[in-house]
Amino acid sequence: MTTIKERIYGLNKAFQKLYHDESLDFFSVTIPQKFNEIKEVIEKVIAGHPELKGKFREVSDIVDPSLDLMQMKEKPDVATMDNWLNGAKNNFSRAIWKIHDLLKPQIINENIEN
Repeated sequence: MTTIKERIYGLNKAFQKLYHDESLDFFSVTIPQKFNEIKEVIEKVIAGHPELKGKFREVSDIVDPSLDLMQMKEKPDVATMDNWLNGAKNNFSRAIWKIHDLLKPQIINENIEN
């Protein structure tokens, strides 16, 4: 078990390392996987604190369109991938830190399943 805060920091750290990954599945597998992990964290927090569901709509508004974009095209051209990479990095950072900022200290320090 880790705390919600540790999970958020861990997701951010993992994504920052993967940001420099040049494998072909980065857009079709890696980025969607990381955005889905954000969604899992949100679902687990909401399961323990249903009153927070409305607060996470803004995060979903960032994550869901990003996932849709990644699923649009499996092998985009290099210019598109570069554009998506910048957008994905910005959206991932916005989503992950938005979760962090929305949670009160007592909630963010609660344990969460990995």
